[in-house]
Amino acid sequence: METTTTTPTFPMRREEPLDLPADLVALLDQPLRQVELRMDGTRVWLVTRHEEICAVLRDSRFSADFTRQGFPARMTTKPPGAGVPFTMDPPEHTRLRRALAGEFSPGRAESSRAAVQQVVDVTLDEMIAQGQPVDFVAAFARPMAMRVLCDLLGAPHSDAEFILQRTRIMDQQSIGRAARQAARDELVAYVHRLAEEKAELPAPGEDVLSRLVHGQERSGELTREEVVGFVTVMILVGFEQTANQLPLGLVVLDQHPDQRQALLDDPALVPGFVEELMRHQTVVEFGGRRVAMEDVEVGGQMVRAGDGLLVVFASGNRDPRVFPDPDRFDIARDAGEQLGFGHGIHLCVGQFISRVELQVAFATLFRRLPGLRPAQTPDEIHFRGDERFIHGIEALQVVW
Repeated sequence: METTTTTPTFPMRREEPLDLPADLVALLDQPLRQVELRMDGTRVWLVTRHEEICAVLRDSRFSADFTRQGFPARMTTKPPGAGVPFTMDPPEHTRLRRALAGEFSPGRAESSRAAVQQVVDVTLDEMIAQGQPVDFVAAFARPMAMRVLCDLLGAPHSDAEFILQRTRIMDQQSIGRAARQAARDELVAYVHRLAEEKAELPAPGEDVLSRLVHGQERSGELTREEVVGFVTVMILVGFEQTANQLPLGLVVLDQHPDQRQALLDDPALVPGFVEELMRHQTVVEFGGRRVAMEDVEVGGQMVRAGDGLLVVFASGNRDPRVFPDPDRFDIARDAGEQLGFGHGIHLCVGQFISRVELQVAFATLFRRLPGLRPAQTPDEIHFRGDERFIHGIEALQVVW
């Protein structure tokens, strides 16, 4: 008798919002597995284990170029412009990263710590003034992350709501492609206008966008389209990382009161907590997309030229081969190999500033509001659903 194997669909549904889907965990027993993307029926290879994820992302035979035949691109809108590092291969990718390196160095990120602290304090003051209980996501996490981003770009805080609404539309699978594309176009047009305003200034300001326009663009290292494309992606990815890790951190710590107390007692533990949080609660659901440019064997499985692949950072971060007892949240764990910022040559450009934001925000919350905690049970919390590209919490009532 002929037997048939049902092809799993992806993304898979979470039984518990802080845990990986059971069907995804089951795939950690095999290096690769073909799945069908739930939004359009495209078949791709799902790469779930840490070793194979890193192997694929380091291998130049797998392309990040979304224009190549077989690339699994139909599940999102097209990238917003030419300067998008995660859609480029060397040598163009190498050129772009080299041009951006100085703006996103560890030293540059550290130098922004005082400015980030100021934004965190002001936003927290506003949240406290609203009284309790209050929605932590709407009152602190999202406005704080967007204000830091506006300062980074030299954009007025009054533009934050416009930017916020476009990012929300682009993040939802349930919204039609045309609507997501329209939101993308509006955001790109906004960044174009902002870049033009920076270009008309007699000298660059202290923000990233004006330095790119007056520096790398005028020197010929980058084109205006590349500057705009990169900045647009920085808005989409950088904002969502911070805005979603913050409420997730509060909820996870509420379930681990001993570790919460340890952080209150010793602020030096905050950087390690941030790394473990990014490992345990990886917000980028869809990971990196690639297409094989030739036949390549990965983990004993032959991937043919033209096959699309989707690496899942969240499952790689729960791989027991790398992180013993991976479902256990432990701020004392060495989470240095966590994949929350990706891996290989496409490692997130903004990883250092993102770490600074999270470290400053959590340290300030622990210091100023040591009693801060969710006012809802896990069943009452509004987690993002499967129609979103980013894992996180939509709303979270807190008290202190």
